[in-house]
Formats: sequence, structure tokens, C-alpha cells
Amino acid sequence: MNRDGMADFLERLGHRVVRDGRAYWYDQRSRFMAAIPHTVPLVPDRDEQRRVMRASGALGVRHLAPVNGPGRMSYAFIVDDPAYDLQMLSGNTRSKVRRGLKQCEIGRMDLKEVRAEGRPVNDDTIRRLRFTKDVYDWNKYWDAVESSPGAEVWGARIDGTLVAYTVILHVEGCAEILVARSHSEHLKHYPNNALIFTAVQDLIRRDDVDRVLFGFESVDTVTGVDAFKDSMAFRRWPIHQYIGLHPLAERVLGYAWTKSLLQRLVDRRRDSEFWRKIEGVLIFHGSLADRSETGKEQPAWTS
Repeated sequence: MNRDGMADFLERLGHRVVRDGRAYWYDQRSRFMAAIPHTVPLVPDRDEQRRVMRASGALGVRHLAPVNGPGRMSYAFIVDDPAYDLQMLSGNTRSKVRRGLKQCEIGRMDLKEVRAEGRPVNDDTIRRLRFTKDVYDWNKYWDAVESSPGAEVWGARIDGTLVAYTVILHVEGCAEILVARSHSEHLKHYPNNALIFTAVQDLIRRDDVDRVLFGFESVDTVTGVDAFKDSMAFRRWPIHQYIGLHPLAERVLGYAWTKSLLQRLVDRRRDSEFWRKIEGVLIFHGSLADRSETGKEQPAWTS
């Protein structure tokens, strides 16, 4: 699948897509446009950004930039070594994968199977992660997946029951893990470890796959959400994340009193996912200081 195919997939999900210049852009969040393909670094172009914001009514844009370019030092979780194997995992994680493989039946699945059986697994995951609701309507999501030739699904079964699944989208040499869902009742059997390991090992050994992507550093300032990806030997690929804001927002944020007011607001509402994301966006943009990193050495992720 090329970027046109990914754009079509996102439009089927209900996203607004703006096709402009070197990249396509979609409303990743309300009033915020992100560039696709996700793993292609861009050097910011102010004119392009303004065209995208005018066309979409967005307040800002977000994309990857080269490590020697503008933006904030960040990382993506990738596997790009075809030799990916159990020996790359810690002893504890190897044990979990082996136990999962012993207790679960792992394999690629027909999309219609997961659509028919996976709703309880999805809903349980949403509750466990404490989301108020799913981002997409169940049927609309699977309509989009089934209409996309670059999509595939892997699943884990125990005694015939679907207990975990993952959806993967192939875009220009990258196999991107879009979602990973599992039922809490069966986590003691380690289906996630066995499923992700098996799928990634198969994917990275294909001739048309250069890397497997499992997301980026989140703008949400809550820490600890990436431990599972680290444990499965996903490498932290060094990148810059660039966030550009509407010229009016840039002007307002240039005042010291504005930054001080925003910092007080996020400090008082740190238990709110919305305000944590606002803080994260402004930290990545450079408008607010990252207090979590104060006095700490920045991690030197190796390429």
C-alpha cells in the first residue's frame, strides 16, 4: 500500500485528509493534523503547513523531522532486524513468550473472523485502559480494514476462543501495528507476548517489509506506557517530533504571562487526559518546559 491507500483508509474511518506537497495530512486529533506516511521525516515548510491549516481549519500540525532538524528529540518503536528472535528478549520476557506460545494458538486470521468475534476483546481493552469510549465505531472500523488491501490481522485463541488480536497496516515498506487488543481474563496466559512476538518475527522477515512500527513517544506526559514495547525488543529509533501551531496561536504563546497561565492550568488538572495532552503538545512545541526531564540527562537512543 502507498500513501494514497493509507489516505483512503483514513477517509473511510471518517478522518479528513488533505493531500498537499510532500506528504498527506489527516486530523489525528480534533483541530490537529498529522503527516502520513508516519515514518517519513520532513523538514518543516511554513507555507505547506499554513495551506494545510487553512484547508482543514486546524490549529496545528505534527510530523517527524530528522534528528538534525527542528523539533524535540523523541523516538519511534521499531523492529528492523530480520534476525529478530527470542534471544533478543530478556529472560523474563522469553519465559512469557514461551508460556504464551504453549497455551495459545497464534496465527494470521481472516479479517471477518475477528470482526465477528473480537468485540468483547476490544471493549475489555478499552475499559482496562480507562478510555471513556472507543475512537471508532466497531462496524465502521472493520469496513475500513476489510476495504484496505494493505491490512492484515493476527490473533490468539485459547480452546477456540479469541483472546487477543492485532491489526497491521502495510505502508511503503513499513508494517505498522495499529491496535493490539486482549481480554483481561486471559492475560495470565501471556497472549500479548506470544502474539506480538510471532507476528513481528514473521513480518520483519518478509522481502517487502523494512521495519515494523509500534507507535511513537506520546505527547501525553504520563510515563510508563511503553514498558511492554521495550520488553518485546522494539528499538527506540531516534527522531525529532515537530509541532507547528497556527500563526495566531504562536503569537499568543509568545507572551510570558500566557505560558505561566497555561502551566498553572495543567498543574491543577494533571489528572485530566485532555490537559495532559495539552501540556505534552506545548512541551513538544517548546512553549512549556518539560519538568519531568529537569536535571536529567536526555536518553541517547542509539541508531
